[in-house]
Amino acid sequence: MTADPNVTLAPMTPHDVDKIEPSVYRVRDDGSIDDQTWRKTIVAPPNGNAMFYVRIAPNGATPRHSHPSDTVYIVRRGQLVVPGEGVYNEGEVRWVKANTVYGPEAAGPDGCEFYYVSMGPFGSDPEV
Repeated sequence: MTADPNVTLAPMTPHDVDKIEPSVYRVRDDGSIDDQTWRKTIVAPPNGNAMFYVRIAPNGATPRHSHPSDTVYIVRRGQLVVPGEGVYNEGEVRWVKANTVYGPEAAGPDGCEFYYVSMGPFGSDPEV
């Protein structure tokens, strides 16, 4: 089953994250696509409370940024490294308060995969 943000979900809807295709890829500074860093949309209704499955390439990183809502990360594979916070390993949970600027979020040598849950409207603002 794939998740479509324009579809109203039933009260209980199963998702097999491994069968969902990535919908967003990281674009490098030179304009090329990094096909090892991506996001799969599990649920993203227009009224907020989104859930994604994210992969960061081995030794890859995201830029510093913030989100308008509290967020929860659940590491599924590899390591998530966040300067000033430390290393999150498989099975560990990270919580970030809304509007907190952080990053870069980096992956260890095997890459990192995690569930990302936005506790309200989703968005991402680069550090200004």
